[in-house]
Amino acid sequence: MRKLLRYDMQSFSKLWWIATIAVGGFFAIATVCMRGLMWLDSYEITVSMPAWEVPLRIVCILGLIISLFASTAYFVLVIVFIIRRFYTHLYTDQGYLTFTLPVKRSQIFGAKLAMGWIYYTAAQLVFAIGFFLFLLIGTAEHGFINADIFTGIGNIFSSLWESLGWRSIVLGFELLVLLCVSNAMTLLFFYTCITVASVLVKRMKLLLGIGIYYGLTNIFTFILQIFFILIINTDILMYISMLEETQIKNVVLLLVALVTLVVMTVSWVLFRFNVHLMRKKLNLA
Repeated sequence: MRKLLRYDMQSFSKLWWIATIAVGGFFAIATVCMRGLMWLDSYEITVSMPAWEVPLRIVCILGLIISLFASTAYFVLVIVFIIRRFYTHLYTDQGYLTFTLPVKRSQIFGAKLAMGWIYYTAAQLVFAIGFFLFLLIGTAEHGFINADIFTGIGNIFSSLWESLGWRSIVLGFELLVLLCVSNAMTLLFFYTCITVASVLVKRMKLLLGIGIYYGLTNIFTFILQIFFILIINTDILMYISMLEETQIKNVVLLLVALVTLVVMTVSWVLFRFNVHLMRKKLNLA
């Protein structure tokens, strides 16, 4: 499995780096446009508005909107690359070669999942760093950076520590684990839909898989909405509010842990279901 993962990582790295450099460029453009708008606002206060002020402001606004939109689309692009690679390597003509490798199908699927998870999680980290730098530099009214951002972050952590104490560390760890497991479940859900589509039809597999994904997503969203409505309309929230402060903090930690456990369980079921379909039901002939 290590060799499979290494091969997938190396062959996908070029596309990922191109997309990452591109999103870095878009964030840089957005930062320049934001600083330009702030400079124009301060320029209007000191001198009369010149003729080039309106066109420059329009350019900065459009550049800011387009750059931020393109940066947000980075997530979609990374997901498309990962899913396209999964589909191409397993369920097209290239799948014949992939499944003749002297490894188990569970290892093949595991390598694809690990590669997708690493690049998807790395894309989230890149986006978070880029957006943070955009806020840090782009919103600075004086100097190169906006030091108030560090002050605000420090106040948030101080407030969490004052209200939760050591539980804030546990909560942060739980949320980090939940994020990692949720990324795996997101990819597994995509992979499952494509695998099911490949079992059902011989053509238009990817299109059917995307259709199954969005159909199931809408169904699950509707079920979750009903679930939250039922919670709001019951006495659960009232009972929680009657607890002591320490008990409420423990309940929050327990709920996050339970959600993480549910996501892990669903991810494991999806993984085994995919492997089962690839072993028993999939026919590339």
